[in-house]
Amino acid sequence: MQKNRLTWMIGGPQGSGINASAEVFAKACSRAGLRVYANIEYHSNIMGKHSFYRVRVDDEDVRSYKDKADILVALDLETLAGDGDHRRWATHYGHLAEINDGGGVIFDSEIGYDPASANRPDLRFYPVPFMERSGSARRSRFASTRSISWRRSSAPSSRASAPRSAS
Repeated sequence: MQKNRLTWMIGGPQGSGINASAEVFAKACSRAGLRVYANIEYHSNIMGKHSFYRVRVDDEDVRSYKDKADILVALDLETLAGDGDHRRWATHYGHLAEINDGGGVIFDSEIGYDPASANRPDLRFYPVPFMERSGSARRSRFASTRSISWRRSSAPSSRASAPRSAS
């Protein structure tokens, strides 16, 4: 059984906190003693255009990203389905094809996505009300950061209870 081996991807419009979310996740994994490799793909200086961030973690050294992720966090519909529905020539077709068999998809329940339209019965879909959880009526960086830490408030602090090992 593989432990501590995961490729995580978050996608959405630039300026929605994708960088902050991925960097918080990567830093948490690094501080837990895992090896981390991260990469971002984005449009050059165009606010609101689609971008995504991949974070790969492992117990062993990691020197590149993998083409397929285990978990996808989608902050908008374009991350799931691409932009072919509103453009003459699509720039991408969404990231669902880039998720490993049996992977998970966490998406904003307010975007109106129907998981049955994915034609991927092997994936597990988890709609999460990001805006409701963040307590904000508008999209913000805080909303996407909450997508990776929405249960953190109920978990005990790991700093006080977990001793650090010397390496």
